[in-house]
Amino acid sequence: MQKILTSSRDLIPLMEAQVTRLYQIVSISSQNLKRLDRLAVMGILPGGEVKIHQKRPSYVIRVGETDIAMDQEVVKDIYVKPVSLSNFF
Repeated sequence: MQKILTSSRDLIPLMEAQVTRLYQIVSISSQNLKRLDRLAVMGILPGGEVKIHQKRPSYVIRVGETDIAMDQEVVKDIYVKPVSLSNFF
């Protein structure tokens, strides 16, 4: 499992994240190495930022300038924390 040190009170599963809010990926809990490699190729790595655009009928997340459709099976293993505006100032 890859992760970034953070307070567990700020940590939420990506599937519970609010639509259109910006989040930082903290960890990916999948033990499936093929899946981890595929996520890494798409830029979905701890430390990266993501935004959910929709949750139904499937999850669509934005990484950088790319929108990616994902199954709930994949999204459930990604943990994030909200990015606060104070991080930019």
